[in-house]
Amino acid sequence: MDCKKFQKSALLLLDPTRLDSNLRSHLAGCEKCQLWHRKAVLIERNLNRLQVPSPTQGRKEQLIQKLQEPAEISFDFSPATPNPAKRSHRGSWAALAASVAIFGGIWLFSTRPQAVASLPNDPLLDSVIQCNVTLAAANSTNPEKKLESLAEMARQLASQMNSIAKVDPTGKNLVALARLYTKVVQNGLLEQAPELNEGDKVRLLKKLKDELTQTSNEALELSAEVPPSAIASFKQLSSTAKMGAERISRILAGQS
Repeated sequence: MDCKKFQKSALLLLDPTRLDSNLRSHLAGCEKCQLWHRKAVLIERNLNRLQVPSPTQGRKEQLIQKLQEPAEISFDFSPATPNPAKRSHRGSWAALAASVAIFGGIWLFSTRPQAVASLPNDPLLDSVIQCNVTLAAANSTNPEKKLESLAEMARQLASQMNSIAKVDPTGKNLVALARLYTKVVQNGLLEQAPELNEGDKVRLLKKLKDELTQTSNEALELSAEVPPSAIASFKQLSSTAKMGAERISRILAGQS
């Protein structure tokens, strides 16, 4: 078994710690895959820290993504002296950024060569890594910067969906991207929005509401044009963006 086959097989597991005898045999003698596997297990734990969207919104499925992570990405998200009041949100943002970055790694790793050749250069991974760095940096405690990084992450996910809509025959990548978009909006943007400084809140949230409204409208239009396997994902994207815009409107109006 070579490294590529090991990693592809491990990505399919619900729990990357539960390897069969063949996978364990390869892992025991391969330092490269040992490092990869340790990071995969760490990211799995980070993903488990994310909140699951409410069942009342019709999203009962857990986001299950098996992970490949480029070596240059750092997963040491904990600051040296964390503020207890911010620890929960900080961990969620770090895990959120990691999960999106890892999806980018999976996309680049698993897409067939002919599909990759038909796409423009993929900006998702580089952009999300930059968002990840901003969110994880020790001095990144500015609510405005955090909101802007999360908004950029949401933009890149929506843009990536548009880019691959017609070259993802099974729709599986679109499903994962739509779910990640939901997590970025629900667990990121809407968590961060109330924490903005009053001087920044109106300006930033009006801009964010307009962006979410535009994303919702565009995704709904695209749902009528994309292949059948992509329709549900674009409807979810539209619904999530619409929900986000409505929540932002309530925050601007002084409601929770």
